[in-house]
Amino acid sequence: MQFSRTSLLIAAVFGHGSMILPVPRNQKMTNQPTLKGNAEPITMHQTDMGCEGYACLWFNQGCTPGCDKCAGPAAGPDPSKPTCKLPESWKPHITWDQQKYITYAHVETNDVRDLHAPTPWRSPGEAPVFDSCGVAGGSVDHNDQGAGFTPPGTKRGDLGTKLPVTHMTEWTIGETAEVAFGLWANHGGGYQYRLCPADSTLDEDCFKKMPLEHVNNKQKFYWTEGPKKGQEMEIDAVRVKARDGSTWTKNPIPAYGCSYGDPENPGIVALHLKVQCTGPQFTPAIDGDAFWGFGNTNLGTGEKNGNSLPYVKDTVKVPNVKPGHYVLSWRWDCEQTPQIWNSCADINISAKGVHV
Repeated sequence: MQFSRTSLLIAAVFGHGSMILPVPRNQKMTNQPTLKGNAEPITMHQTDMGCEGYACLWFNQGCTPGCDKCAGPAAGPDPSKPTCKLPESWKPHITWDQQKYITYAHVETNDVRDLHAPTPWRSPGEAPVFDSCGVAGGSVDHNDQGAGFTPPGTKRGDLGTKLPVTHMTEWTIGETAEVAFGLWANHGGGYQYRLCPADSTLDEDCFKKMPLEHVNNKQKFYWTEGPKKGQEMEIDAVRVKARDGSTWTKNPIPAYGCSYGDPENPGIVALHLKVQCTGPQFTPAIDGDAFWGFGNTNLGTGEKNGNSLPYVKDTVKVPNVKPGHYVLSWRWDCEQTPQIWNSCADINISAKGVHV
């Protein structure tokens, strides 16, 4: 049996998230209540969890590990098809038998093909990007089908690395720092935080040289709104060693257990399919429906969902580097789709007891 092409179309439409801590330069606090594309209008507010200041609109579309560049929206929605011709010897780093690291395993048919093998998460950090701080709308090309709307005051294809410094966060050598992200629409996968000196070329070659170390194998869920506002809950993190030896972290929030991950919006591309989603993609770290799902906002109506998904916080070590201005890049490699989200924050790293 063949996997539903229409379901694949839905799967590729929405998936947005952004760094929350530290405050990224991608945030722009300007009202733009409704975004219109090929699909039904999407209501998005600058305060939506996981997309504060529209930071989730900076990403990279059509990116496959093993390819030289991202293909943009021309790659199409099918996650099983690489966006370039790969050699027959190519294999994903995370294989189907490593279910501990898989975040999108569910299919709606009896077909057990490993549909998501070519997606970024299955080979963490190996897929190319247009820009290490994200691209406005995900591509220079029209990308409404991928929810590639441009943030207010930008044009399609603007580079996040060229954004001005809007917030400067202070870190101290030898101490620890909290970093966190939120999801507006959940595409599984996993993430990494990396640093690059601000006066260097802000590209993957630079950021890959300085992935941040975690203090321990713990994460925290926390909420700033909804029924659990003000609460924090510690969970065990699932760390993954990439092919280059660096450490990545599995997204601990499972989406719904169907191919497009979201039972609340079956008509988000105006196809109006009625496909039943049951349970989560994988066992949540904590029991209860507040710890898994697709997003905090109904993508069609803009209404808040009853059980708000948490932010995800990690504690990292501030490295022993030359004091100065650095850029922190959060890279989220998706597994459901050939997409990579990025946010960048500006950090001033000082010697102990010395702040400029």
